[in-house]
Amino acid sequence: MNIKKTWTDLDAVNVIASYMRNFEFFQINAIMILSNIANERDLESLTEIGSTIEIFTEMTIECINEPDRFVKQEFYNLEEIIKYDIRNIEDGENNCLMSLTGLLLVLYKISLSEKRKLEIYEKSNFKDSLFELIKTGNEAEKQHALQLLISLCFDKNILFKVKKENELINFNKN
Repeated sequence: MNIKKTWTDLDAVNVIASYMRNFEFFQINAIMILSNIANERDLESLTEIGSTIEIFTEMTIECINEPDRFVKQEFYNLEEIIKYDIRNIEDGENNCLMSLTGLLLVLYKISLSEKRKLEIYEKSNFKDSLFELIKTGNEAEKQHALQLLISLCFDKNILFKVKKENELINFNKN
């Protein structure tokens, strides 16, 4: 059974997007759901994705630079479970706690759309915060940040800009 086809058959993307428009308190949860079920065409055509990028890049920047707390999360590799203290940010408006890895994962899923890559990369201060996280984050945070950056670099204009970032390139060589 193809789960994506089931969501498509149910017109779930449009239902959730409509719900998101009408119930602002549901916005963060709706964005996370949409990032999991929307296909590239949906990600490119839904006007709500633009505001999603704005919200999630701002929250990511704040979480990288001024986390509200650190929460232990488990990550699995092939041999063991590793626990990391992951930066989190409280969203009082939506009454939720968002982990930095969760924020980066949503942006990664949105970045799979060719149209949205540049929107994410060019958000004010986002690139600098992402590069800083790659240098200073723990292994789990770095992995999620690099996963997002790699996806963004499938856009040749972004790749060209990243190649010019000598500080980041030199850091990764060490």
